[in-house]
Amino acid sequence: MTDDPEKPEAWTLKVAIADGGPAAGIPVTLLDEHGNPAGHWMSDPDGQITLPRQTGDRIRIRLGLRSEPPLTLEAAELDRGVVQVTAPRTATPAVVEREPSPRVREHGVRERPERADLPGHLLPFTRLLIAPPEGTEAPAAGEGPVAGPVDFLDPVEPAGEAPRYGVLLEMEQHWELAGHATGDLLHTVHLLPGEELRAAISDRRWVQAEPERPIEAAAALIADPSPLDGLRADGVRSVEPLALVPAAGGAVHIGPAVAETALTLAERAVRAGHLLRRRPLSVRVVSGSSEPPHAVVRTLRNPHADRPLAFHFYEALTRSRVFTRLVHARPVVLVPFRLPALATRGAVRQYAPLLRRVLLEDTLRPDLERMLEDAPHTHVGDTPPVSELRVIAHRAPGEHGHDLRKLWCYLHVDQTRYTVHFFPADTPPGVDAPIRAGGAYWIGAIRLSDFHEHPLQFPGRIAFQNASRETIAFDTLHVEGRAGDRWVRLKTFRDLVVPAQSQVQLASLAALAYAPGVEPGETRFLAHIAANLPYYAAAIVAGGDRGSRFAALTRLRDGQGRPLASLIENAVVGVVGTWAAFPLRRVDFAPPGLRAALATFHSRPHRTTEEVTAALPLPGVWMTAQAGEPWAALPAPRDQRDEGPEEGPTLRGRRWR
Repeated sequence: MTDDPEKPEAWTLKVAIADGGPAAGIPVTLLDEHGNPAGHWMSDPDGQITLPRQTGDRIRIRLGLRSEPPLTLEAAELDRGVVQVTAPRTATPAVVEREPSPRVREHGVRERPERADLPGHLLPFTRLLIAPPEGTEAPAAGEGPVAGPVDFLDPVEPAGEAPRYGVLLEMEQHWELAGHATGDLLHTVHLLPGEELRAAISDRRWVQAEPERPIEAAAALIADPSPLDGLRADGVRSVEPLALVPAAGGAVHIGPAVAETALTLAERAVRAGHLLRRRPLSVRVVSGSSEPPHAVVRTLRNPHADRPLAFHFYEALTRSRVFTRLVHARPVVLVPFRLPALATRGAVRQYAPLLRRVLLEDTLRPDLERMLEDAPHTHVGDTPPVSELRVIAHRAPGEHGHDLRKLWCYLHVDQTRYTVHFFPADTPPGVDAPIRAGGAYWIGAIRLSDFHEHPLQFPGRIAFQNASRETIAFDTLHVEGRAGDRWVRLKTFRDLVVPAQSQVQLASLAALAYAPGVEPGETRFLAHIAANLPYYAAAIVAGGDRGSRFAALTRLRDGQGRPLASLIENAVVGVVGTWAAFPLRRVDFAPPGLRAALATFHSRPHRTTEEVTAALPLPGVWMTAQAGEPWAALPAPRDQRDEGPEEGPTLRGRRWR
């Protein structure tokens, strides 16, 4: 309460941009008499900020970055009502894009409006912050489990795990044009008077079906390849996710992660310019009628008759001031999903429209189009090339005394486990050879009912497990699959030792695509799908039918038993491995720890704006011509200086000072 009842208890500021509109999300810092921060606020969507009344005749505030000069406001002016201040350029884009009103020509014909010239570009990015599970506290120094070897090549399906929560950061980078600059000198060509030659300019930095702009190439280098990039129409790109580390007491702080994200995007913007400049760009002189492929040939000519001419080729650059800032932070829920069997002809034909948009390797596009022909090949089915598996084992020398029938052995294909039943057979190495009882060869068969109950999922990882207490040593182990009515040998392993109660990885079922009956082009494409299964599965989940996603989400519930379909927006905003991120409709639906972290972040926001200067190369090169001095003005050769000038001095065979 104030001593004077006529004076207000709080002051109101309105932050506006250059044209007078409200500026939302502008940080405001109150400074004390020594210039140190005494409080932090942020403008609301209407651009207004409510400050508690301060003692003294005037106050000092700072808008935006700490590099901005402080403002001094009189207390008497603040007591009279709302005081409007202008936001700095570092906190808002310099120009707001708007269309001019259409003009009307004579006879009532509407003239086509002209777009205003924008001085820069706006690049949106998103980043997922993965929150720790509720109740997780920061481990003390020297505590915590010691991590063992991790298989980064075998994706894990988190289908049985509960949903996780996180924060989606929506960032913006504003590239404001700051002028052009001349880069490195690429090549210099010297021409004698009247001479003519051809120069080939090879710029392979933008060789594509539709050449991209430098700003688009920079955005692709700043972000990471995501299955959502080909599905979004707004040009938003994703950055790799970041895990939030709990502090002492289990509290989670979002501010440091936001500042780190802004700094990372700013540094990558500068690095993107350097990476684009390292792409192949060359200028060289060509002779004859031959022209290098993908090159532009220009004819250079010296029109002077009395002086040489030099052509200098420079790299063309454009300099930009890059401002990175946070736009919005919203809570999300991460839902795990299973990896489907996509590496089959039927699955490829079913999801062909999505696969075309998110295909990672353009060289495989012809193989995809051949698989989508209207007349499919009769010998290629919609199921994996093999329907059953078995193993043929040859015991190592000195191991014939062990009876494999008394051991417990399994064959794993991803998460499915099949029991292997061994029986002896005196069988030569051939697949179709007759089987005789006794000997060192064993056949490990799997019941047909097991495959009927759990069909083979293609692709998959094959592993052999020894669940017994004895070590098994194989001189040779063959993995075979049934293709139709015959067995096909798929893989052979030699000198294989399986310790007791352990398992070894054998191979990937992607190799089964090389079985007879599948075309080489389809084999190559299916192997690519198998190697990048999490990527394409996430693209199908994100770009699939919304009704199917809603039906699947109704079966999942959060920690309070509420169905996720009623808590989230049915749109995938990010992907982390085999987790799909959905934004929550309200902050109240987030766990208590995440709600507290978001409330703390919005009450005292951190400085999230970074400013750097980046240089991007422009397509093509810049060329300048520099003429030399006239030959008549050059000094005479040393051996002719005393004998008088000779007719028409030339450069050939002469040494000039």
